[in-house]
Amino acid sequence: MGVNFPFAGIPTSFRSTGITTDPLAAAPNPNEALNISNGANITGVVTATAFVGDGSNLTNLPGGNGGGAQGIQGIQGLQGITGTGIQGIQGITGIGVQGIQGIIGSQGIQGIQGGGTSTQGTQGTQGITGSQGTSGSAVAQGIQGITGVQGITGIQGSSGGSGLPQNNQEGELSAYTLVASDAGKHIVIDTEGINLTTNTFNTGDTVTIFNDSSTTRMLNVANGVTVTRASLGDSGNRGLNQFSLVTLLCIGTNKYVITGAGLT
Repeated sequence: MGVNFPFAGIPTSFRSTGITTDPLAAAPNPNEALNISNGANITGVVTATAFVGDGSNLTNLPGGNGGGAQGIQGIQGLQGITGTGIQGIQGITGIGVQGIQGIIGSQGIQGIQGGGTSTQGTQGTQGITGSQGTSGSAVAQGIQGITGVQGITGIQGSSGGSGLPQNNQEGELSAYTLVASDAGKHIVIDTEGINLTTNTFNTGDTVTIFNDSSTTRMLNVANGVTVTRASLGDSGNRGLNQFSLVTLLCIGTNKYVITGAGLT
């Protein structure tokens, strides 16, 4: 390895170590270049204006104002391809004198960007807001009327019968005499008539009589008993014509009203 530099100062000592020098004088001409190969020991102040070589074998460089001579910077490796390129090998850092900056590698090719962004859909037009209706005028509330007095509950009526039970006296050989248990029943006769005695029924009791024959039968009324024919007002014994249907209503003690079809 050789170093070629012109001297700007005279060293106090220059000793060859088996190297080839040019010139070989102990004190080289400061205006001439010094070529050294295989090594040299130099004592004193040496100022160089340029170096040839990488200066990797310069040792024992003294410090001072600004320090010793800075080694030559190694060549910077080529920059790898951006993304996945291999980084170049870093050059050897020189000792002392700073080396010449290496060539900057070419920049890697940038990768192709992904697919384009889809276009956003058009937003629909907002509907027209309807007009608010007019608020109606408030009407003053009238004065509440007085609650009426509750009416008197009426008297419960008598429970109606579950139909008219029958007392069948057909085929009898003598007239049938009514009894208190006949109240609310209907009596069927065909061969003989009916007898009504005193104190038999209570006020409100009714008896219905049907003559199931083609012959007139008689309602015989005892002394002290009054039976009045409705709408005509006559009283006494009553005739029950063929197939007649009459109703006897007790309206007081031993007092009755009789009405119906076929009544004489």
